Amino acid sequence: MDLDAFDWGALRRAMLLQIEIEASHSLQVPAESLSPGLRAALELGRNASPERRQRAAALMHAARAQAEDLLRRHEVLRLPATPQRAFPFDGPVPAGQGDYATLSSLLGLPVISVPAKVAPGELPVGIQLVGRKGEDAALLAAAAKLA
Repeated sequence: MDLDAFDWGALRRAMLLQIEIEASHSLQVPAESLSPGLRAALELGRNASPERRQRAAALMHAARAQAEDLLRRHEVLRLPATPQRAFPFDGPVPAGQGDYATLSSLLGLPVISVPAKVAPGELPVGIQLVGRKGEDAALLAAAAKLA
């Protein structure tokens, strides 16, 4: 999978929009009982334009097709766990920290993250392995080879 050619942040935002849309239609609690942030997210979902909904759906469909094609040809996908190395605890969380986790979430695929070997003094980096549906044993075997 060409990580540079794929807009991971856009996929994550499309999936969040879908969650906001679904939650805005199904959540049955008084608005005043929700945090301001959650209320704002639900409002975004409720007011999303048809064009924005279509763009999000198209992006999720394209990502699904690309990943399914790769998984037909490869038993396990090996991807970075995050777009960057670990970050200091006292620093800000990078904006794209969760971007690479969206693919397995979108498809409901088994995934495992394993630490990669790094030179002494370097911040750690993880590798995520994404497997085919129902083939968890192959995924765990691949992870054991990396460990």
